[in-house]
Amino acid sequence: MRTHLSFISPRLNYDALFFALAGFMLVQLFAHYGGIGISPDSVVYTSTARSIYAHTGIRDYNHMPLIDFPVLYPLFLGTVYRITGVDPLPAGPYINGALFGMLIYLCGCMMQRWKYNNRWYKIFILGCITISPALLEVYYMLWSETLFIFLSIVFMALLRRYCNTHSIPSLLAVGFCASTACITRYAGVTLIGTGGLILLMDNTLPWKKKAAHIILFGFTAISLLVINLYVNFGYSHTLTGPREKGITPFSANLHYFSTVMCDWLPFMRNHYGIASLIGGALVAGSACLIGYRWLRNKNVRSYENIATVFFFGYAAFMLLSATISRYETINSRLLSPLYIPLLWTFTSWVPVVFKRLNRTVRVRLGVALTAGGLFFWAGEYAFSRYMYNEVRDFGIAGYTDDSWRLSPFCQYLKQHHELFKPNYSIFSNASDALYFVTGVTGISLPHTNSPGDINDYVTNPEHYVVWFRNVDDQDLLSEQYIRQSKHTEVVYETTDGVVYWCTGPGK
Repeated sequence: MRTHLSFISPRLNYDALFFALAGFMLVQLFAHYGGIGISPDSVVYTSTARSIYAHTGIRDYNHMPLIDFPVLYPLFLGTVYRITGVDPLPAGPYINGALFGMLIYLCGCMMQRWKYNNRWYKIFILGCITISPALLEVYYMLWSETLFIFLSIVFMALLRRYCNTHSIPSLLAVGFCASTACITRYAGVTLIGTGGLILLMDNTLPWKKKAAHIILFGFTAISLLVINLYVNFGYSHTLTGPREKGITPFSANLHYFSTVMCDWLPFMRNHYGIASLIGGALVAGSACLIGYRWLRNKNVRSYENIATVFFFGYAAFMLLSATISRYETINSRLLSPLYIPLLWTFTSWVPVVFKRLNRTVRVRLGVALTAGGLFFWAGEYAFSRYMYNEVRDFGIAGYTDDSWRLSPFCQYLKQHHELFKPNYSIFSNASDALYFVTGVTGISLPHTNSPGDINDYVTNPEHYVVWFRNVDDQDLLSEQYIRQSKHTEVVYETTDGVVYWCTGPGK
């Protein structure tokens, strides 16, 4: 018997299952040549998972406690490693494929439960999710967003179930899901805000009981995050590692945010003339929808409104945090958790309208929407195919592509660890690549804006520097600075890298 308490029907959802299997296979297709994509962040996750598997603690490739990143994703990888006995690198395509497939299936089950559901609309949205370049470029990489996006959708489903029951167990489930998302990515705090606002908007509870539920949810949702931050502080006297003050103004961050939104719309890709207007309109539009539903007490507990609240909260968080704190420029990866909420927020009117129109108007509107939907699909498919063509012969961009795997410099270092004398420090402009590609553990060169670290490096009497010439990180000390500040002797050199033995002051 079907029950409103469950967001997954006991009957198999064949539409969702088809797209879920397609999503799984697409991840395998992208990773077929060189394996799962690996970035510097992926190296941290992988090395920490291996450390967990080896019972040496939650430590990265430098044997340092994990501080800059939340703990859950490497713990998740380490747990899978322990259960299967398969290292995260070869297991990556199957882990990500399973997460992507489960995400798609869950979305299909949730849309089946909408008050105004429409099978063709559900198929269209599931197709968009499956072939979305924004999601595929995340799920073919070993990134924490793969787990975070899945948890955010589970959170929405659990929150909707709580809104139907108002039971304490369902409330605790929502809070625990938000808490796990927070220790997957620190941006998971937006789920706490989403849950709190939905509880506040829900007028079916008396205020006294509502306040008690909000407090209980809040304490549950922050519990694991507080523990994670407390452990971090014990190791480093910082909550999330050293963070630099933001140098990008809000207007520039809004533009970066908006260009990503344009890239997600096939008919606006690479057309950024009015990008900020579009991005601003999406954020403002979601805020207006929330306010309208709240004031009218209309659909405030629906899946659609939960998605809208999350879209607004996450977008606002990214814009403000990128302005206050300095990290990588806002890009599609950072905003990928918004893709599904964006689709739901601004297309959920379609099933509602179809239910209310007469047959003639419905047919005409259906033809127009079908044409627009096919155009959207064609644009998404074309760009996803372009992405596949870029990786099918050389591998996914990162440390598993041919430029790194077949690099003469990397191959030599991998086979000649005796090049380095024991008990001497090894610095590098890509210490993550040094560990991942060659198996040598090194220390990152200091940042140019860290005078204390620079002084420690300069006064280091004898050490090695491994310099990768295909890495251009201008935030680190330059090769020229090293040669000027230290007496350098070339130990080994090829066109794509050089190993220096550094002693004493330079010329």
